[in-house]
Amino acid sequence: MKIIHKKHIDARSKPLNLKQQDISLFEHELEREIRESHVLVLENVSITNEIIYRFSSLKFYTSYTHPRFENFGVKSIALNLLILLKMARILAPKRQEKIEKAFWITDRRSKEYFHWLTDALPRLVIAKDFVTSHVLVLPREYEKYPYITASLTLFDIPVKYCDRSTKLKIRELILPSHTAESGNYNKVVINQLRDLFLSKFREIKPYRQIYISRMKAKKRKVANEDEVIALLETYQYEIHYFEDYSFEQQIAICSESTSLIGLHGAGLTNMLFMHPKTRVLELRNENDCKNNCYFSLASDLNIAYYYQLSKGDQNNTHTVNVNVDINELRRNIESMLH
Repeated sequence: MKIIHKKHIDARSKPLNLKQQDISLFEHELEREIRESHVLVLENVSITNEIIYRFSSLKFYTSYTHPRFENFGVKSIALNLLILLKMARILAPKRQEKIEKAFWITDRRSKEYFHWLTDALPRLVIAKDFVTSHVLVLPREYEKYPYITASLTLFDIPVKYCDRSTKLKIRELILPSHTAESGNYNKVVINQLRDLFLSKFREIKPYRQIYISRMKAKKRKVANEDEVIALLETYQYEIHYFEDYSFEQQIAICSESTSLIGLHGAGLTNMLFMHPKTRVLELRNENDCKNNCYFSLASDLNIAYYYQLSKGDQNNTHTVNVNVDINELRRNIESMLH
């Protein structure tokens, strides 16, 4: 095991427009312990259905591929083995394939936009110095996500997409750990990743002000978005529907942006493509103290974070529709721009 970053405390900057009555929404995130990150170099291991194991020694690396197993607490080795055998179909794989040198960076959530950019790619960042002629192994389904294939061109590495049911026998596997719990970040690593994305845009002087609309999303929308857009346009904000853009276009637009506003959702992940000392305003479901991933991301990227709580039609932030107070939004925009 090679330790890349030691366990440490990450201190976050408070929201610039923090109200006294809202402190409880953020105070538990102002300091977080960030786990040690490391890289394993494993010999003669197998992978089936996204589970990495060495069957001869009954060794499984489930915390690298299924984070929930980190706290699974199964005391019986036999029971643990039976569960994993059932999940991985180890006893009856449809086919087998040998790979000389490979590396692995994903878990069961990694194909989702936020998790790919903030959980999976940071693992690639800490593994890159160990990769020589290794091939990145990804589940077959990842091939259909354009942002995955496009982002990997930055690293100029070969990729092999494999069916879940195929048993892979790998002579040498580079296996990086997660760099932080999901929704948290290793500040050094996430900034290294940002630098890679902005490598072609270092000379850009940001000038845009953008709003990311979720009008075309299946869930989680701004119910009074017509009013929101009307106000934003008086401040020269551009309205964007990122579903309509390529991954490269999203990077270009955000790298040129001084200010970004959006409802809690994957689009805010694109602050990863913004320069330091720019600004983000997150429209949040009121009373939500759990979903602080964008607050934490902004702080670690040295982006000024603003928030606005909005009345939702339910407590579940992932499916809520909100109404945005237009007068408060005007005050927040004035605060951001001056």
